[in-house]
Amino acid sequence: MTAQSNTTNSGNEKTFLGHPRGLIILFFTEMWERFSYYGMRGLLIIYLTQHFLFSDEKSTILYGAYTALVYVMTIIGGSLADRYLGTRKAVTFGAILLVMGHIGMAFEGSGSKELMTYSDQEYQLTLDGRGGDARQIIKTEKGQSYVKFGNQTLEIGNAAALGLPSKLGGFDYEIVNGDKELQSKNKTVKTLTYNGEEYQLVEQGESDKKTLTIEKDGVKGTVVKSDNRAMTFGTNPTLYLSASYQLGPQVPTKINGFDYTLVDSETQGATEIRTIQYAGNEYTLTKTGNGGEATYLMEGDKGESEVQLKAPHDLKISSGEALGLPAVIEGDEYQNRIERQEMYVNILYLSLALIIAGVGFLKANISTIVGSLYGFGDTRRDSGFTLFYMGINLGSLLSSLTCGIIGIVWGWAYGFGLAGIGMVLGLVIFIWKSEWLEGKAEPPNPAKLKEKVFAFLNYEWMCYLIGVGIIAISMFFVMNAEIMGDIFGFLGIGMFLILVAYAIIKLEGDERHRMFAAIYFILAQIPFWALFEQAGSSLNLFTDRLVDRSMMGWIVPAPVFQSLNAGYIIIFAPILAWLWSFLAKRKLNPPTPVKFAFGVFLCGFGFLALVGGIEASGEVGYTAVYFIFLIYLLHTLGELMVSPVGLSAVTKLAPAQAVGMTMGAWFLYSGLSNFLAGVIAKTTGAETIGGQLTDVAAAKATYADVYTNVSYVAMGIALFMLIISPLIKKLMEGAE
Repeated sequence: MTAQSNTTNSGNEKTFLGHPRGLIILFFTEMWERFSYYGMRGLLIIYLTQHFLFSDEKSTILYGAYTALVYVMTIIGGSLADRYLGTRKAVTFGAILLVMGHIGMAFEGSGSKELMTYSDQEYQLTLDGRGGDARQIIKTEKGQSYVKFGNQTLEIGNAAALGLPSKLGGFDYEIVNGDKELQSKNKTVKTLTYNGEEYQLVEQGESDKKTLTIEKDGVKGTVVKSDNRAMTFGTNPTLYLSASYQLGPQVPTKINGFDYTLVDSETQGATEIRTIQYAGNEYTLTKTGNGGEATYLMEGDKGESEVQLKAPHDLKISSGEALGLPAVIEGDEYQNRIERQEMYVNILYLSLALIIAGVGFLKANISTIVGSLYGFGDTRRDSGFTLFYMGINLGSLLSSLTCGIIGIVWGWAYGFGLAGIGMVLGLVIFIWKSEWLEGKAEPPNPAKLKEKVFAFLNYEWMCYLIGVGIIAISMFFVMNAEIMGDIFGFLGIGMFLILVAYAIIKLEGDERHRMFAAIYFILAQIPFWALFEQAGSSLNLFTDRLVDRSMMGWIVPAPVFQSLNAGYIIIFAPILAWLWSFLAKRKLNPPTPVKFAFGVFLCGFGFLALVGGIEASGEVGYTAVYFIFLIYLLHTLGELMVSPVGLSAVTKLAPAQAVGMTMGAWFLYSGLSNFLAGVIAKTTGAETIGGQLTDVAAAKATYADVYTNVSYVAMGIALFMLIISPLIKKLMEGAE
């Protein structure tokens, strides 16, 4: 009788769609929590680089530390809930912290300023908007102008023997990467072209001991490179063409303002007609109307295309000459500095720390509540978790489509504010109908919570005080993200030794074998998440800056592409679940170690596919957007082979008395993987001014190099995992 009652809902249980009605509360609470988390995550890396003007390197390592701490702190939040608070109180406390964190993110201040000093005058270098379509402008007392950056100014020794002037201006020469066979570990060779003659620019040595020389026909000269790049000024806006193919195959969907020239202009009432020259051909650009209601049409011999201007319609742009600036300012003629509002920078750090602590108390515990709604052997459990995880992906999908657009188009505060509103809704829903949980999430010992730990402090408030400590620790590490590498290294090695020692000393026989298999899966997740989690950092920046995001006449903001992962999961998770079941009935279902190997391989292969797109677009061209769809598809399919089966395998393989320890290890190494993702992303860092690239070719080359290396490493690891999969399967001793 007992077994029967556990497999079906009892007669007096209130249900919704056949499931305990508490599930609907948890569904919407988690949906809105994920809405807030992923909505903020999609904007964060662009916000750090453009609003606070952190370098790519600092932004990506900070991002990695933040996501790593989110995973690690779930260990503490889950432990406190299990021993003292109970899951309902822990989730409520976590949700409150999350609301506070997201509200804090909306306090952005006026942003950091990049200031340039030239001829004893100070100017601001900034952007005319947000996201990858924003352009660099210089602000003066007389107005503002678009800025184009050239190369560094070069002072050359032995110049006469080389047939060069002693000083090369930043727009006097062109430079491209040299042949691959000329490169080595501490030597970089580039080809410099001046007046039609080619020279080799050779950089050798490590860090501050590097030397730079220029060579031709056996003659060498020393080179001193300016810290900054030469700049020139212009007035032409960027043109975004919705049907560029109708103008001819040579016309791209995006034409930079410095790539075309104004030949003629005339006004006829409310219509302004401009003749422009691009790539040797003339086109007519017609503007009809004024302000934000203006429309633009570009016409050529072969057809026409509607045109969008992304710059604010009320932005007044003047020529450098009108602003009292020379035609060119060389890189050695000015200095840059960044001025930050420290109060708002600290608000950022505190907000991230609040979110870390909030997720730590909420994330693991809300999943525990879902499990507690079903009795042992209840056949509805799996479908209940499926519905719950659908809420996670629905929240992620909606947030990327809303917060990502609003944050870029309307303003950072609006995007982060919307994410905060989502978390408020989640908190309200959870508190409003918490009685629907029917006491399944209460403290294990309510009386214990009231007992005094010391003086006036009881156990419940001790847990909340530990939460405050998590906030303080998290804020410290977010502010000092660089030091986390060593800490994670020691923690990772220490946890590995503990797991191995436990398996050898405490276990024997099949239990020991299964524990070793669990350790394998805990470690095998690292290469996957280290690459997969590029999505929010380096891949997000790449999509923002170097991808042609034009789709059906709309320039899609980069954070929107974060929705692809959730969308693909919603589509493919049921298909793969059916496939595994179909194959299992025919005894063809791949073992868990094989699925893991394929997951890691697909993640590496995704980056290799993207590199193909980068190389196909040329040295300075924008990568086609369908390569972004492709990499997210491959990564999502990989995720579906790693994430669900990994957690399931660890819980099945670990002995009952060590499940908590092994799950803690899983989350610890997940955190380590996320920090490693930040370390990898840091190596893709590019030179920026105002948060926007100054050298597209160099940035593309760096991305291609890093992504090629990590893809080969990941696929090599996957091949090794596939080779040893029979051994791992044997260690599992049938616990598939």
